[in-house]
Amino acid sequence: MKATIVVIVCIAALVLAALFVWRLLDHRADRAEFERLLAFQPIVPPIFTKGLVADLPDPARRYFEFVIHEGTPLYTVARIEMEGTFGLGNQDEPNYMTMSAEQILAAPEGFIWKMSAGTGLKAISGSDSVSVVRVFGTNGGLN
Repeated sequence: MKATIVVIVCIAALVLAALFVWRLLDHRADRAEFERLLAFQPIVPPIFTKGLVADLPDPARRYFEFVIHEGTPLYTVARIEMEGTFGLGNQDEPNYMTMSAEQILAAPEGFIWKMSAGTGLKAISGSDSVSVVRVFGTNGGLN
């Protein structure tokens, strides 16, 4: 009986260790994707000139000339940090949790959005990258 309990505890410890390593590798993959996407931003981005939009249809040309001032650097990669609340409930009980997130947009190359919300037993985190969505609960297992 005692040996059975030891075996069960060892198996549970191995499963938890495997989930921890899986989560660690997931974080490493997210960081690698962040770095890959950040590398698409040129050190010296091109500058907006009216000549870039001269061949567009008139409404589009006027729009771009209005919203982008001549000489504006045309960055192609955006890094966005967010803080706020994240609701997993319904309209009557939204069950808001505090959250923070980081996103890299590098169109058309890809994007990654990494979020964590809540604390303790109500904590979740996840990421959305290229074509994979991963969401983890407090136990580190895939939900």
